[in-house]
Amino acid sequence: MADIIAESGLSAGAIYGNFKNKDDLIDVSVHGVLNRLLLRIDALSSSNPIPEPHEFLTAFLRNIRQDIVTDGLLLQVWAEAVTDPDLRPIVAETLTEIKTLFANYLTRWYTQTRGLPPTEASERAGKHSAVLLGTCQGFLVQSAIVTDFNAEEYLSGLSMIAP
Repeated sequence: MADIIAESGLSAGAIYGNFKNKDDLIDVSVHGVLNRLLLRIDALSSSNPIPEPHEFLTAFLRNIRQDIVTDGLLLQVWAEAVTDPDLRPIVAETLTEIKTLFANYLTRWYTQTRGLPPTEASERAGKHSAVLLGTCQGFLVQSAIVTDFNAEEYLSGLSMIAP
């Protein structure tokens, strides 16, 4: 909380007057970022023609990096969620929402580009959405930890993903 107070420039009273605790602050912050991201990405996944998966992931990752304060912030929240039973459901819900976004995109993509019937497209999308989520998590972990991480090289490598 000391870091949050220092970074925000607000007093401890101002922070605690609006949030019950750190988990409440994280929940509100995460959902604010997620809602902005979902609006931008949903527009992309609904476009015609629908972008290829690597283009969709590239846009997603560029947008999420634009909305987070530091590359390590998400990792800190994820790490704390492992041991904090109040924070874990917040993080799990957020990851589920992102996975659902990916599944919805992939269902449309399989239907439009591969001609799959909706049921088969949805089943395949459900299986592959976790892989897209993991790819994004890998990008965020590497960008936070690897000193010479080349984001553009990683993003260009996404073109090898072919569901």
